[in-house]
Amino acid sequence: MTVYKSEVIHSGLSRDHYSGFYILSTFGLFFFLIALKLKESYRKNLMLIVFSGTACLYGIEIAISTVFLKVSDPSYNFSLTALKNKSGYDFRSEREFYDDMLDVDKNIVP
Repeated sequence: MTVYKSEVIHSGLSRDHYSGFYILSTFGLFFFLIALKLKESYRKNLMLIVFSGTACLYGIEIAISTVFLKVSDPSYNFSLTALKNKSGYDFRSEREFYDDMLDVDKNIVP
């Protein structure tokens, strides 16, 4: 997926951005190939440690992002307020917009 996104979607222009993902993927591939050569008991313990560690890291990331990166950030509220104060801001919901456009064109799809 990373190769597709880097090479096809971004035409290779973001290759430097994705180089860390290439290295991580290569390391993971070699790690799991080596793990296949271990005894069954070692392999189970190793996979348990790796997957538990990954789940813990994702849990910590979610906890940090919910505690420190709140939507009530003043800069976020300011930009949203400034956007709503501009003339021409559409206050309709997506459903209301769709219903209005459906009156104009019956072939519109959500």
